[in-house]
This record gives sequence, structure tokens and C-alpha cells, in this order.
Amino acid sequence: MEELKNITYSIGIAESVEKAPSIIGGLRGGYINTLITTEETANAIIEIIEKGTALY
Repeated sequence: MEELKNITYSIGIAESVEKAPSIIGGLRGGYINTLITTEETANAIIEIIEKGTALY
């Protein structure tokens, strides 16, 4: 897992409002630095971050 933090591009592909907290964890943990997702999931991520309700 530590190797992922040192890779120039670590692309995550995920979609689902239910996965939003896990996606946030991957981004904050440095395991993903590029995300491909749907507009719905992106909005859920933004909403969680703005409310401060993410578990990570």
C-alpha cells in the first residue's frame, strides 16, 4: 500500500454514493491522486466533505 503513495499517477475509478466515504479515505490517505467517477458520486463526496461527516 505504501508504494501507491509514491506513484506519480494513482487513478481510482469508483462510483456510488454509498462508496463516497471510502473514496474520500483513499484520496485523503494519498492512495488515489486522480479520480474518475460520476457526477452523482462527486456531488456526494463534496457534500460529505462540506458537512464534515466523513469517517476518514
